[in-house]
Amino acid sequence: MIQAIINNQTFEVELNNSQAAQEFVALLPLTVIMEDVNGNEKYKHLETHFTVDNQPAEQIRAGDLKLWSGNGLALFYKDFFSSYTYTDLGRILDTERLTSTLGTGSLSVTFTGLDEL
Repeated sequence: MIQAIINNQTFEVELNNSQAAQEFVALLPLTVIMEDVNGNEKYKHLETHFTVDNQPAEQIRAGDLKLWSGNGLALFYKDFFSSYTYTDLGRILDTERLTSTLGTGSLSVTFTGLDEL
């Protein structure tokens, strides 16, 4: 478990046990400016290239945290079908307030370990 702090709201993020998720945790704490893309995700190109295990996404769910193309961090806030391939990192558990907290446009997101607050 890690946390994402968005607009002064804290969200728990449950990461999976993948190599990419472990590599992501090694970067924490991490603050990034994420841009709105397609009205369904926040995205940030990272300088770090992660170990990938790309799989067809098919059904994207609000709260999914994924890597695109090995170094693109994507946080989804709407459900939709996608033919793109991603590496799963995990997901935000409380999706009820996620969309309203993310809003439109770019914003700062801080990812921290639970022991870093």
